[in-house]
Amino acid sequence: MEYSRLETYIDDLCTLKGVPGCEAVIHRGYEEIFRYRAGCSDYEKKVPMKGDEIFILYSCTKPITAVAGMRLVEEGKLGLDDPVSMYLPPFADVYLRKEGQKVKPQKPMLIRHLFTMTA
Repeated sequence: MEYSRLETYIDDLCTLKGVPGCEAVIHRGYEEIFRYRAGCSDYEKKVPMKGDEIFILYSCTKPITAVAGMRLVEEGKLGLDDPVSMYLPPFADVYLRKEGQKVKPQKPMLIRHLFTMTA
């Protein structure tokens, strides 16, 4: 597979968009099939990226969790239309607040709702 467009994009992030450093890694199964880095690990000292940097991901846990969950869906171990309570039993007994009253939801919370953040 050709990754020159991705390499150009990463280079442009660092040279044109002000990103100090960037690295992309692609795996197919357990095999690394692409790795490219550009920019600096220490921008002020102009230390180039070496490939052993540790990145702070901030709120990237959502897409990582979604990918892990979708892999379970692909393997048939998790269904998007399964109720959350099937895997987390306490969710079978949830209530909503409506006009100050505790009411049962009309429909159960589904795995799909978690992935689309509509739970």
